[in-house]
Amino acid sequence: MQNEIIGIVGRKGSGKSRLFAKLMRAQSKIVLFDPMAEHSWCPNPIHSEGRLNDFLFKHSVDGRDRFAGRFIPQGDPRADFEIFGDKVYRRQGVILGIEEVGLISQPNSLPKSFDRIVRLGRHRGIDVIWTAQRIAEVSKRLTSATDRFFIFRHTEPRDLDALQERCGIMVAVAVEKLGLHDYIEYDVLASRIVAPDPNERPEPAKQLALRGLIPDEIPA
Repeated sequence: MQNEIIGIVGRKGSGKSRLFAKLMRAQSKIVLFDPMAEHSWCPNPIHSEGRLNDFLFKHSVDGRDRFAGRFIPQGDPRADFEIFGDKVYRRQGVILGIEEVGLISQPNSLPKSFDRIVRLGRHRGIDVIWTAQRIAEVSKRLTSATDRFFIFRHTEPRDLDALQERCGIMVAVAVEKLGLHDYIEYDVLASRIVAPDPNERPEPAKQLALRGLIPDEIPA
């Protein structure tokens, strides 16, 4: 990843968190906001501001090129994120993962420290991977800044309308036809659905094309 924001959207049980973990584990400098305390694959659980401060700035001093830690909020997730986000912004040069972004944001607002990361984080080398259960409940500021989406099946009209507004009618139609654990990848800059890698997905790209979810030929 480089100067990128990635969003993963899917209902509980769809495989969203599994994909999130896979993408995060492929990175080298991981800082994870884990409000549900469920990502045990990530070492160094952090429960306090002091410990977070030690973790973030120790590694910036000793020059390590690989590290991982997860902050588990002990109070209100939104309030705790303000402190967390401010320290991540000052630390810079990390991959920030946020599980269940709906716990810290609303459709029309983000915590101030997260809003600053979304607007200016690219200039400080901060990449972001976030997850949410419903696209309609995600801040428009965040979805507008997102470069790539991994979208699992959506069927609620409100969510499909939000997808159509952000990604276009082709994406909304494709997502409604997906199986329970299937997803599509949408590249915002290229305005296209990316052909899935048959080695990574349970359903080969050709089968998805036959079902009308992606074109047989993906434009260059």
